[in-house]
Amino acid sequence: MICPNCGSSEIRRSQRSSWADIVQQFRGQDAFRCRKCRNRFYYPRAGVGEPGSVKPIRRRRSGGKSSLKKRLQFIGTVTLVIAASTVTLLWIIQIAVGTRPAPPFDPKDAVAEFAAGTWAFPEYTGLRSKADEKGLTTEFNGSEPEECRIAEQTVFLPPGDYVLTYNYRTAGIQAKSGIRWQIIDSRRDTPLAESSELSSDHMDQSSMFFSIPKDSALLRLRLAYWHSPGTKPVNGTLFVQAPQISLRSPAP
Repeated sequence: MICPNCGSSEIRRSQRSSWADIVQQFRGQDAFRCRKCRNRFYYPRAGVGEPGSVKPIRRRRSGGKSSLKKRLQFIGTVTLVIAASTVTLLWIIQIAVGTRPAPPFDPKDAVAEFAAGTWAFPEYTGLRSKADEKGLTTEFNGSEPEECRIAEQTVFLPPGDYVLTYNYRTAGIQAKSGIRWQIIDSRRDTPLAESSELSSDHMDQSSMFFSIPKDSALLRLRLAYWHSPGTKPVNGTLFVQAPQISLRSPAP
């Protein structure tokens, strides 16, 4: 074996010192260093000729503590990388699970219901939303932004005429609440339909009719809030139950 830099045969094996050395070992290559020009290079393990042609590494007598320190640092680095990778993976899984879209809508079923785990809740100051088996609950404390998305999720619908039905009531929220349902065309980011403002002291059933054109199958169902001019910020609670989408029955 000769050095690829200076052509010297004064070669020795080099100690492993980086992740690159580990990767190269898996590829069947070991690290070597030229004693003459100090060039460090990799060479296939199978290409090393006689064992005596490569001189062993000189061990320093006083390097015991230093070697142990390097090993501990290496173990600590590996542990930190594994921990960071695990946290990142769990974070990605949490995001994917928390914002996963609802199952594709099947026109044969004629109804699309929304499970609690399929809603995405953007975070805003003064606004707190949660979902459970009964539906959605949103609390306003009066310091929320003038425009915000309360809850949202992706919906896949084939072209056709549909109706969104839902039950809701409000507590401490005025008539011009600024709270509405929207059907958003994801490709154009524009609303295809909006409901009337939600405000009712008792549990009320309401609906919103909308149509899906041929080029707008990917949609977002959004519950949003806009502060109405001339009114006080919303300070109260909104309860929404059983939101679902169904095909609109043709007129007789």
